[in-house]
Amino acid sequence: PEKEFPPVSIEVPRNPECELWNVAHREKDNKMYYWHSETNKTKWKKPKCLRERDAAVAAREEAVKQREEKIAARKEEIARLKEELVKRKKEEDERAAKELEELQQRLQIDDKSVDDIIYAG
Repeated sequence: PEKEFPPVSIEVPRNPECELWNVAHREKDNKMYYWHSETNKTKWKKPKCLRERDAAVAAREEAVKQREEKIAARKEEIARLKEELVKRKKEEDERAAKELEELQQRLQIDDKSVDDIIYAG
């Protein structure tokens, strides 16, 4: 099933600017903020490059999850179909065995009838 569902091709862009932003913590009110290591600029709101990166990561994770769910569903379907085929094969084998047994019984009856005719005459 993996071949039916190609690998996820969503790339998470690498932005050097994102590498310069750090998460910091203000102890007095236990709040997080963002600090740019090159400019010393701080922000309460997550910088755009980090939001875009996080959105790309989330989109990729969702696509991977959906692919895995499709593969799992396909594997379940294949297992169900295999079970059904095994069941049908068993039923066909049982039916063929019964038909063979009936045919063998008829042949024995016919042989006995022939013997009766030969020995009666």
